[in-house]
Amino acid sequence: MSQEKTCMGRLLRAEKMKYRRSGTDMLWYLLPVLTLAVAFVLSTTYGTVSAYNWWYVGMYPAMTGLLCCLAAGKDGKMEDRAILSLPVPLARLWDAKVLTCILWMVKANILLALAVWITGNLIFPHLGMSQTLQVSLPQAGAAVLVMVVAGSWQVPLCLSLGRRLGMLPALLIQMGLTLTGILAAVTPFWMVDPYAILPRMMCVVIGVLPNNMPARPGNPTFSAELLDPASLAPGLAISLALLVLLWCLSRRWYERKGAARV
Repeated sequence: MSQEKTCMGRLLRAEKMKYRRSGTDMLWYLLPVLTLAVAFVLSTTYGTVSAYNWWYVGMYPAMTGLLCCLAAGKDGKMEDRAILSLPVPLARLWDAKVLTCILWMVKANILLALAVWITGNLIFPHLGMSQTLQVSLPQAGAAVLVMVVAGSWQVPLCLSLGRRLGMLPALLIQMGLTLTGILAAVTPFWMVDPYAILPRMMCVVIGVLPNNMPARPGNPTFSAELLDPASLAPGLAISLALLVLLWCLSRRWYERKGAARV
């Protein structure tokens, strides 16, 4: 077990070195900062609502798709000749790639949540611009957990799409499915669409609807069911199940693809 951990640690460091000083390794902090800046500059007192909404319905899935496609294409440019020569099972290499992308997502979500909390709760109120919606530090922590868990299953999916179809088709599919999730999130059928799980749970955690409005009576698409905490358990369970399923299926595909080239 210790040898496996050591091996995975080395593989993760090797993956990280591939993107050192590259645009890929900068995206995880550039996109959250961009989202924060645009939200608070354009929305001022509505900045907290806009930052979270624009992040989880647009920038976050776009970042996931883009990072995964860039990571998938890194070895594909050389037709995997470099990794096929390594004395390491292809399954472990795939695991390292998936974990690297998930770690990027974790860091991006932590950065966004902390930056929004500091800006919305400390900086802007000090300037006389109190926020329409206040998100507490525990809420911010819960939001990070929900966004990471509900978004991680997209990593093996986007990595596979990026390898099979290329960046542009993979990104178009990713953003098209994200749109269907936004529409389905406020309906009773949200659990049928995996892309609807994250926006649905964010209504509960931070009280922001997918249409960029506070989850309050009188606002369009609002209903009391959207604030029901009972949706969190099945949403998280489905997301984790999808992560395990897609990770296993993509891992197996990657092994077979590599074996066919040897």
